[in-house]
Order: sequence, then C-alpha cells, then structure tokens
Amino acid sequence: MGFATALSGLKAASSSLQVTGNNIANSQTTGFKESRAEFADVYASSIGGVSKTQPGAGVRVTEVAQQFNQGNIEATQNSLDLAVSGNGFFVMADKVNLPDPANPNAPVNPSVPSAYTRNGAFQLDNKGNVVNSQGKYLLAFAPNGTTAAAGFSVGVFRPLTIDTAQGLPNATTSVAMKLNINGAASAPTAAVFDPTNPLSYNNTTSVTSYDTQGNSHIVSTYYVKTPVANAWDAYMFLDSYGITTGGGAVPPAAAPASTVAATLNTPGLPIPMTFTASGLLAEVGNRAASVVSAGALTAANTAVASTASASTGAGNLPAIYTAAATIASPALVATDAATSAANTVADTGAASADATNTAGAAYTSAGALTAQASAAAAALTAATADTNAAALSTAAAAANLSPTITALAAAYATAATNANTAAANYAAATPVADGITGTAAAALAATSAAKAVTAQTAFNSYNAAVAAFTASAKQATVVTAQSASTSATSFAAAASAVNSVPSAALFAASAKTTAATAAASAAAYATAAAAVVDSTTASAAAGLAATAAADAVTAQAAAVAYNNAVAAASANASPSTKVDFGAINLSAINPNISVAPMAFGLDFSGTTQFATPFSVNGLKQDGLPAGNLTGIDVDGTGVVFARYSNGGSKALGQVALARFQNNQALAKTGDTTWAQTSDSGQPIYGAAGDNNFGAIQSSALEGSNVDLSAQLVKLIVAQQAYQADSQAITTEKTLLETILRA
Repeated sequence: MGFATALSGLKAASSSLQVTGNNIANSQTTGFKESRAEFADVYASSIGGVSKTQPGAGVRVTEVAQQFNQGNIEATQNSLDLAVSGNGFFVMADKVNLPDPANPNAPVNPSVPSAYTRNGAFQLDNKGNVVNSQGKYLLAFAPNGTTAAAGFSVGVFRPLTIDTAQGLPNATTSVAMKLNINGAASAPTAAVFDPTNPLSYNNTTSVTSYDTQGNSHIVSTYYVKTPVANAWDAYMFLDSYGITTGGGAVPPAAAPASTVAATLNTPGLPIPMTFTASGLLAEVGNRAASVVSAGALTAANTAVASTASASTGAGNLPAIYTAAATIASPALVATDAATSAANTVADTGAASADATNTAGAAYTSAGALTAQASAAAAALTAATADTNAAALSTAAAAANLSPTITALAAAYATAATNANTAAANYAAATPVADGITGTAAAALAATSAAKAVTAQTAFNSYNAAVAAFTASAKQATVVTAQSASTSATSFAAAASAVNSVPSAALFAASAKTTAATAAASAAAYATAAAAVVDSTTASAAAGLAATAAADAVTAQAAAVAYNNAVAAASANASPSTKVDFGAINLSAINPNISVAPMAFGLDFSGTTQFATPFSVNGLKQDGLPAGNLTGIDVDGTGVVFARYSNGGSKALGQVALARFQNNQALAKTGDTTWAQTSDSGQPIYGAAGDNNFGAIQSSALEGSNVDLSAQLVKLIVAQQAYQADSQAITTEKTLLETILRA
C-alpha cells in the first residue's frame, strides 16, 4: 500500500526537521558540531531479487552524522578559555587522582580519560583544578621539570592544577654576558688592580643574582687590559668580595668550591680572557692562562738572551778602559807620551828660533852660545819623546785594541824617532863659529822643528783613535744594556699578567716577583752603563750586568715552573668561553644569612674585542626572588605557565589532545562531549602542533559550526517534503474511499 511509503517519508522529513531544529537550537553552543540526517531508499526484495517494475517501499534514516569542520574562533578575556584550531579534542576525566595534601611529593597514579570535547570553556574549582561547567577535569601531560625545555611525559595524564601558592625563588646558576671590550684601549695607569681605584681597570659590569632563599647579591666583574697582546683579565666580585674559581666542572661532578676573599674589596685570582687577531673571543680560563703563560715564557727567554749578551759586553769594558789608560800613559817612563810630544814641539821650535839668530850677518858669539844651549835642550826633549813613543807603540801592540790604533802608535813612534834624529843632527852642528855655520845650523834646527810637529800630529791622530774606540765600546755597551732593560721590562709586564689557575697560584706569584726583580736589575745596569767614564765605573757596570743576567735566569726558571703548572692544569680542559664558580659560601660574605652555597657559571660567549667603545650587548642571569602568582599563560603548543610577580614562570603541564581515525563514529554523550567507540578507533594522544594536531589558542573559544542560513534553507526543504508526504497520504485515502463507495 502507498500508506507505508508515504509514512516513511513523513518519518524521514520529521527526522530532518528534528536534526535541523537541533542545529538551529545549538547555533550558539560553544564547541557544538552540526549534524545532518542521511537517508536511504527502501525496496522490498525476494530470493529472485528486485523486479524492474518493483516500486520503492519508501525511505529510511541511515545516520544522523555530525560534521567536525572548524567553527569560528572568538576572542575572550579569560586565559583559561581555550580553542583548538585544527584537529584534536580536549581530554576530560570524571575522576582523577590528586596528590595527597599531607605528602605532596608522593607519586600519583595517572588519571584515566573518560570524555573528549571541543568546548574549551574552562574554569577553576575550589581546589585549583581546571574543570568544565559539568565538573569534568581537563587532563594534561605531566611536566618533567619546572620549564618547558625539560619536556613533558606524553601519555602520563594529570589533572591540570593551578598552584596559587607563592612562587619559589630560584638560585642563580648562570650569568651570561655578551660584551664588546675596546681593543684600542690602553692598559690602566695603576699597575695593581684595586676595585676602588678606577685607574686600575678599564671597565666594569654588574648584575643582580639570587640565592636559594631569594636574597639578592650583586655580581660585579672588572676588566683589565694586560700588557700581553689580545689578553685581558676579569676579576669577579660577589657583594664586593673577590671570588676565585676552584676550577672547571667535569660532569657529572660539580665544579670545585670557590674561594671567598677574607676582606671587602680584596680581589681573587683574575680570569684570563684571550682573543683572536680578528677580535673574537678565543678562550676563557685555564686554556687562556696557558696562552698568557706561554707568552711570558717567550719573553723570559728573550730577556735571558739579551741580559747574557749585555753582561758579556759589559765584562769586556773594564779591560778596554784599563788598556786605553795604559797606552795613553805608559808606566815605563816618567813623562807621558802626550807631554813628551808637546815639549818636543816647544823645545825644537825655540831652538829653531835661536838658531835663526846665528845665521848670516846676524851671527854673534852670544847668540851662538844661546843656540848651542837650546839645541842641547831640544835634543834631550826629543830623545825623551822618542823613548816614550817607543814604549807607547810597544804597549799599544800588546793591548791590541784594534789594528788601526796599533798602526797609529807605530806611526807616532817612527815620527818621534825622526824628530829625535833631526834634533840630534842640529845639536851636533853646534857650536856655531860664524854666520855661514849659523845658517847651516838654522836649517837643521828648522828641520828638527818640522819633524817635531809631524810627531805631534801623529800622536794626536793616535790619541783621537783611542778616544773614539773607547767611546764606541761604551756606546755599544749602553745599547745592549738598554736592550736588556727593555726585554726584562717586557718580561716583567708579561709575567704580571699570569694568573687564574689556583693550582699554579704560588708559581704565578714567584714568576711575577722574580721577573720584576730582573727588570729592576737590568734597569740599574742600563743606568750604570750610561755613566761609565773609566775602568772603575766600567767595573761597577759589569758587576750590575752580571747581576741582571743572573736575575733573568732565576726569573726564567720561575716562568718555566709556572708554565708547566698551567699546562698541567689545562691539559684536559676543553675550549671554553665560560668559567665555573663552584660552591660559594655566602656566610663568609654575610654572616646574617644561612643559605645553601651559590654556584654558577660566568659565560662570555659572543664577547668581542673590536676597536669600538666598551658596550654591554647582553647581560642576564637565571635566578629569581620569591614572587606571587599574577596570571596564567597558555602557548600555542598547549603548555600552561604560571606567571609570577618576580618575572618568573613555571610550566604546570601541557594540555593533552586526542584524535581518532573516525570522528563521526564517536558516541555523543551530551554537553558537547563525546566518548570513544569501537568504530571510532583508539584515541591517539599528543600535544598541539605535533603529529597532525592543531594549535591551541588561549583566551578564545571555538563557536558552533552551524550555518544558520543553510539550516533555515534545510528547514524549508524539510517542511516541503513533509507537506508533500502528507498530501500523498491524503491522495491515498481519497482513492480508498472511492473504491469502497463503488
């Protein structure tokens, strides 16, 4: 009969109206997913199948299928309002396992999910748990630590609980500084570092750190340029007390304990920092100390070589001055060579003048007697000069200062002999008897005088050569003395930069002290060398030179010992731009507090040494004081952070999401929640943004995905279908009545 077919149509139209009406009713329901009625035709069948002429038996509703397309996301003012943009459901539970208030650190069994929803309108219950309006608990993955970086235990469900207690302080474990240290800066004018004297350092930085109770402590770092190229020293202070690192950490062991200076403003050992030639930070700590110590050892070797050379030169100087004095005034004669030469010139000159008075018509017997006397005196003087010149030549040859001096001495001796011969010839020509013999004697006297002048000139040449030689020897000694002083001073400067390795501290002190002593000794020798004028002062300078050479060797040995100690300390050290400060006893700084020791790393990564003004490009530490809860943040991956007034945050968990192979097979449980069925498949859990899950947006809700305009059109269509099926029943009724009346 046609009644059954029409009635099935009425039922289908009624179902469509119900589904459409439900969609319209929930068009404002958060997280609601619209449904649609799906139909199938009905045919009566037999063993032989359906006849080609078999009319249909009507229609039936095969499924009311929900549509899980994305709804509009609307912003709200509540940070606990969450919306999923993309695939995934929030995971809910009716019952959860909460921590025991009496033992909050005891293990808690994971909670079991019981429902899934897209409605992210959450709130806090009276225990701080995040729940929906029906009291179901929002589940999250348990955090592995207090930061998102520590990760979360995916699959281990915990109720998301907001802890409203005061935020705990975090002790500082890392101080990171990114600086530019001016490579064009000069070393401080004050040689000894003192944090209270700005002339003893180049720059300083400060940052506030925190201990385990949240007490603040000022970490100050002072930067000092050293005499070593591309090397700086950094001095670390905590609340104005110098701190010395105990050495680097070797995981898993912690860094050795640090040492606190006994008094305020007393520095600890400096931290060496070395840079590359291009201005990039190369090393900090032990390995940087080894670079500095190697430079100091090189300077020590140079100082030893230069002071040894200077000492050798200085040792020869007294003999030179002694020899020069000996050959200038031989001990074999009563009158020195210079006086003899001068007297010979004077006496022969006078004799020549007297002889002139006897020549020609000027002859007188009285003049002849005078000429005879002056000739005898000149001959005696010339003989004495000849003797002294011979002795001088012998002494010069023995001294062997230089071939030139020896040759000049011999030339003088020859000239003196010639002068002596000429004087003797003149003396033999007297007495003069008349003007004729007087003229001859006068000629001999003139020759004698000329020979005496020649001898005098030869002596002057010799004497100038001796003076020039001693002056040159002194100058050479002064040059080597100054070079030795310069190298020793450079060594002392390099040694002053050795530092930082606690195991080598005593060696470093010895290297600095002995290098400074060697520099002082070399400077004293250089001063004495410049003041040498004779063999006595030359001997004094030679003694100081020997002392300087010995002191340099001692300092070199100290530098070698320090270098070996540093090399041993840094042998297993890895390249690093960080210094570890192990346990720092804060009670030694402030006796009024009793807290756990501080331990942190001082990281200089990214620091440069360019020829630009000092600048701080980054300065941070990871400690926090105590703080109060000020808000809740949820990021795009669903990580929930508690935000505190101290600027810190704590990861409370990561909102769990679930997805299914067949969303439409989920069981509708009301309150915009669904439950798992065998047809939906097992839930796949994960975090927002991972493994085909959508993102989570905080302070937002996903609205209903119902399109009212479309639903109204469907309502009209369903109404028309219902009316048409009703008309079919009416028509069928009329036909039956007609048949019955016939």
